[in-house]
Amino acid sequence: MAAQPKDVVSRRELGAVVGVLVAGGTLALVVAQATWLHLDSRGSHISATLGTDFATVVSLDVKGSDAVPLVVPLAVLALAGAVGLLATRGLPRRVVGALLGLAGLGLAVSSIALAVHPTSVIPDELRRQSLDASRVPGLGTSASWWWPVLAALGGLLVVTGGSLALLHSARWPAMGARFDAPVGASAAGPAAEGLEYGDAWSALDRGEDPTADEQTGAPGPGRDLPE
Repeated sequence: MAAQPKDVVSRRELGAVVGVLVAGGTLALVVAQATWLHLDSRGSHISATLGTDFATVVSLDVKGSDAVPLVVPLAVLALAGAVGLLATRGLPRRVVGALLGLAGLGLAVSSIALAVHPTSVIPDELRRQSLDASRVPGLGTSASWWWPVLAALGGLLVVTGGSLALLHSARWPAMGARFDAPVGASAAGPAAEGLEYGDAWSALDRGEDPTADEQTGAPGPGRDLPE
């Protein structure tokens, strides 16, 4: 089997990395809308001492975007970074890759931290609901651990894509590079009656018709514009 040209291989690498980034960012963004935690006071709603105020009854569902506020912005950053890889080249592209790696790492670490210690979000969630933790005795937490694990998996995909971009993006083409006009008169291409391909592009840049007859200004027979 014949070896594929390097430009074809590099384009496929770029497309694969962009696909990995989009998959990771989309996965994290979708699972962030699911319920990761449920807070419940478990029926302990009357204070132990008679004559005092009633304690607060709590039954709250906490979405991933509330439990870990970093999930959504980091997932959006991953999707934006995928576009950034297509639109940049050279050093800026490697910088984008490094930022994507850090974003994915932050996404994975924060999601796993919640799966390991789900009770860490209780104070913030109670404050968000304007509740006093001292008035919610016996508050329990039940966690759906698979959602933060899936978000962490999305973060690992983003880390992978960002790392590959950082290490290998120097040989990847930029978006629209194949449509750049040839530079100089030595550019290879079809010639028409002695008119070089590069000269034709130069004439177009000056606003002239390279197929026009030099004496009459009318298009010459058999002269075509370069494709």
